[in-house]
Amino acid sequence: MQCLHASELMSLRLDGRIRQDEEASLQRHLADCAACRGQWERLQRLESIFADAPMMMPPPTLHAQVMLAVRRRNLPFGLSRRGALLVLCFASILLIWATSMALVTTAALSNPALVQAFVHILVQIAIVSRSIANALALVLKALLGGANWILLPGCLALICGMLIVWYSLVSAPWRLAWERPELSRRADPPR
Repeated sequence: MQCLHASELMSLRLDGRIRQDEEASLQRHLADCAACRGQWERLQRLESIFADAPMMMPPPTLHAQVMLAVRRRNLPFGLSRRGALLVLCFASILLIWATSMALVTTAALSNPALVQAFVHILVQIAIVSRSIANALALVLKALLGGANWILLPGCLALICGMLIVWYSLVSAPWRLAWERPELSRRADPPR
């Protein structure tokens, strides 16, 4: 018999689940193998220590504490991750806005007819930016106030979609004037 198999039989013996033929085989091996005999003696001493120890009952709140810890650990986004995600999305929106503003500014400065459109766009951007900031504040308040944080990606996708549609609508007039300048010139009034 190999020592590994003897070790498995020792565990079965301590659990009271060993068959008689396995017991006899284990006894023969222990008589011949000093290392396994030492292991068997240590296991028996350990078993006697635990057999004399009183059984402890877990506190009644243990189950609730463990389940709460599991639920917290399984949440995909913690509070800090939600905050970081909101900051990242807001920074992305600001970057898109700044890029569009740079394009609009370049186009407006090269064509005087677009300066007026540029001022109008700035006013519209300010209005939309204020609305977006208010919406983000409401979303943040709602998300941090309950378990509705799972709706955050959908809300952010909706906001981004609305920004893209708004940008395409706002940029259409100056883009048209940029691509076809003859359409943006007004006929000179008769004198």
